[in-house]
Amino acid sequence: MPPTSSAPPVLSLKEQLVRESCSMVRRLVTNGVRVPPSVIQATDDFETALEHRRPIDITALASTHERLSRLVAPAKPGTLYLLDPSFHQLGHKASSLGPVKLVRDLVRVAMVCVAVFIVLSVVTLVDAHAGIDLFDVERLPGEPVAGAEEIHSLLVLKLILQRVYWLAAAGIGAAFAMLFALNEQVTARTFDPDETPAYWVKFFLGVVAGFILVALVPVDSGSGTAGATNGTQALGPPTVAMLGGFSASAVYRILTRMVEALESVFTGGAREQAAAAEKAASTRAAEENSQARMALAGQLVDLQQQLAAGMPADRAATQLRQVVAALMPASAEFSTPEGAAQPGAPSAAAPSSTGPSADAAPDKVPALSIVAGPADAAPATEASASAEGGKPADAPAQAPAPAPAAVG
Repeated sequence: MPPTSSAPPVLSLKEQLVRESCSMVRRLVTNGVRVPPSVIQATDDFETALEHRRPIDITALASTHERLSRLVAPAKPGTLYLLDPSFHQLGHKASSLGPVKLVRDLVRVAMVCVAVFIVLSVVTLVDAHAGIDLFDVERLPGEPVAGAEEIHSLLVLKLILQRVYWLAAAGIGAAFAMLFALNEQVTARTFDPDETPAYWVKFFLGVVAGFILVALVPVDSGSGTAGATNGTQALGPPTVAMLGGFSASAVYRILTRMVEALESVFTGGAREQAAAAEKAASTRAAEENSQARMALAGQLVDLQQQLAAGMPADRAATQLRQVVAALMPASAEFSTPEGAAQPGAPSAAAPSSTGPSADAAPDKVPALSIVAGPADAAPATEASASAEGGKPADAPAQAPAPAPAAVG
């Protein structure tokens, strides 16, 4: 058994695995879960070897630990070892709250907040009564002012106690939220001791959030004529503070929405917002166009390499038509099959057959000329000769090879 000190020494890896395995076996056997006898026997052997300082096979120990971890899931082996009373013999003062130190500390903080809240709530309710001026700071308009410094000091003390009252209420709400979440994790055996700082951060965030919420939601707590009404108003701010402490995330979202609304007021009018949206759309379109060009360049380079390797002309023409169709799917001149071009189209054959008009499409001619360059030169010569001879009707009768040059 480990020592019963509050800060146990750091365990070695083998010792930690053995003790976690023993805790998992006790958990499974206590809850009536079927455990393979070989696993129980192996765990007992490891525990005996650890007590007698005999060598332990770390591979077999890790395998047994893994099998037990799957059986106790979703519980964590470290949490089971932490909550195992066989390894943690606490004193009689802290045994009722369990071995988790965070639980004991949060319970103490919650009790302090409750005590402060009770005392200050009684003081506040009594002071809010119509016939009682507990701090003796309320004067009638016609009364002479005597002891102004003392009255000022009592008024400052009253305001300080009021703020402490709100903080106590926020602390109760934050402690309640933390203890509720911690109780669920301890019950499910999923608590991780490494999360202790995170719980304290959440607690202080709740206290601050409760105080901020009181400042954001002003509730009149001043005195009036009816004692019951004044008492209800006096309990208003602490209630808001308690709600803010219980849900710090809700206060954070409220502040975030307020900041966003404030930014939307000072960011500009509709014209500036439309300009910003147009700029973002143009940037996105430029990125998409660049990606499309890169993809097209990759396809053309691949096609050029295949042509250099000896690809047949008809297959090259088919792939080239597919590339062009993907580039301009809405163009009728590229989507029509070979030989089905309309003879009356004014701009279908002229840009590809004559030299001066080739400058009208600088994006298409150089790329396709690179692809068509390594191919057989004879079909391209025949296509150019037929175009110069003024016989467009003979173009469909040519071989399928001239199709890439004609398309360019």
